[in-house]
Amino acid sequence: MHRVEAIWTNILGILLIVLGLTLFVSPYISYSTREQIAHTPVTVKREKTFVVPRPVAVTILVAGVAALVLASRKRGYDDTTTPPS
Repeated sequence: MHRVEAIWTNILGILLIVLGLTLFVSPYISYSTREQIAHTPVTVKREKTFVVPRPVAVTILVAGVAALVLASRKRGYDDTTTPPS
């Protein structure tokens, strides 16, 4: 069971690292919304930008590295052996 958990933790770590690096390089996330003007049937498409602070990107990156370290430790031993003390 530890091996399967290690594989999923490894995948999660890699995804977090990629996300953290992407947000560190380009911290701006743009998206579009449709808003209705009050008391009229007219809707307007509006583009908004969300800025991710660099410390948040670094935290996501560190979490990804920590997940990879955790996965390597889980892979180091199986259920029949005792973990190193």
